[in-house]
Amino acid sequence: MSMLSLIGAYSEWWKGHPELLLVVVPCVTSSLNQPALVQTAVAAFRRICDSCRDQLTGASDSMIHLACQVLSAGAAVPAREQQRIFESVAEVVMAQTPDKQTAALGPLLSSLAEAINKGVRFLETAPDGISLADLEPYLEPLLNVLRLVGSLARGLQFSDEIEERAQLGDQEAVVSLVSAAQHYSSSAGMSEFRCLLLDLMGRLFLLPVWSRDPASNLIQMDDALLECLLDIVNSSTRRGPHAIDLGLGKVIGFIASAWTAVIACPVSSGSGDAMALGARWSDQCPAFIQSISQLVTVLASASSRAWQPNRPSVEDSDRMLGSVLTRFIDDIYVGISREASSLATAIEQQPVINEYIFDLGTRVLQTRPALFACLERSAVGHLCELSVQALS
Repeated sequence: MSMLSLIGAYSEWWKGHPELLLVVVPCVTSSLNQPALVQTAVAAFRRICDSCRDQLTGASDSMIHLACQVLSAGAAVPAREQQRIFESVAEVVMAQTPDKQTAALGPLLSSLAEAINKGVRFLETAPDGISLADLEPYLEPLLNVLRLVGSLARGLQFSDEIEERAQLGDQEAVVSLVSAAQHYSSSAGMSEFRCLLLDLMGRLFLLPVWSRDPASNLIQMDDALLECLLDIVNSSTRRGPHAIDLGLGKVIGFIASAWTAVIACPVSSGSGDAMALGARWSDQCPAFIQSISQLVTVLASASSRAWQPNRPSVEDSDRMLGSVLTRFIDDIYVGISREASSLATAIEQQPVINEYIFDLGTRVLQTRPALFACLERSAVGHLCELSVQALS
């Protein structure tokens, strides 16, 4: 174990001696199948990938092969360590030119697609309406592979620095992002994988395995699965291009559909329309608010960019996001108000949600103030009222 730690500690030194990486990296990866060494081996692997990603670009095919092996190994490598390996492999791939990125990722995306389909088929074998506790064994294989997709998505991000330079008009950064966008959109393998994810996100809410509220038809979805899906959305929706960017319009549509399926939906009552809340709405709200905050960040630039040819216009984006944000704020306000006889008392009982809402309002004000014009008057009033209570 001390040898692996030493190898990782010398990651900066290996950077100046790239010829030795061909010996060092296999020494580290060969320890991944040994339970007593796997955690230290992964830590060393990550340090080497972080320091030497430019020097490792020639070994990207072997890196992808390693990720495919980790995926097929299943429980032989702990889930958390698998995720770390995937993120590091993706970061090495991103050090290459876009054409080489798409070529390298093809086999891994194909393996992930196969694992996702296998996980969905296994989940569909669970008895209808099974409790969430009993559903866990059926759900775990799909959760594991979706977490790997999320890790891959994080590793495939362009750095904030490159995205900011491009937004400021730096020609080198602009050319880099435009080239990446062109290759990502023309890659058949990436397009197929993006379509698979969108299809999965639509299908999951319709599966009969979820328990449903008979009055509202809201489903009781596993928190971890919901967080996995939103994590993929958050990690792949960026200011710059992304290999598995699902499209801003489709992402907003997915978030709205998920909210209606899990958190809140209108129902008819004897006195007219009312709103039903999911059993765990207050626990699941923060993940949705974080996703909306990410979209606000993505839309912070007011003008369209050459590397975003398929992104909706600024007006359409604001309109779609304003509609969803209005729904969220109004529903959350109603939900919080139901918690106690006074709003102040209710907010004391739900401080986390109100803190997230306040942070979201602050982000909109700082980065996308024009979005306030697309909110319904009710949502603006509720946001102000919640913010005042948060400040007090």
